[in-house]
Amino acid sequence: MIRYEAVAGILRFYPREADPQDPAAIYEASCTVVWENPGVVWIKGLTGKLSKRHVVEFAKFILENKITKVKSYRNKGSLPFATFTDGRYCEIDVALALPKAQPMLDKYNETKADQTP
Repeated sequence: MIRYEAVAGILRFYPREADPQDPAAIYEASCTVVWENPGVVWIKGLTGKLSKRHVVEFAKFILENKITKVKSYRNKGSLPFATFTDGRYCEIDVALALPKAQPMLDKYNETKADQTP
């Protein structure tokens, strides 16, 4: 018996006006997401520049997928709300970061609601 598990994927962060379904759409940032287990992901190869909107969308991705920890071999300043663990990598503990991120999520949701006809 064998079991196949998809353990990696790519996140692409598009400008507001782009159509993410368009295979030729230009994105502003991207990264590979590698699942360590159902609640823990590694972010690898993060390239580009994340806007505040991208950070909010990334936070929503984390919450919607019930991720509890995000890890990365990066400078903690390039991964929002991250802290260093033992000097080898940084991580976002979602339970600790959520109170800091919640005002930004709320503001984004209010702005988005105002733009809906």
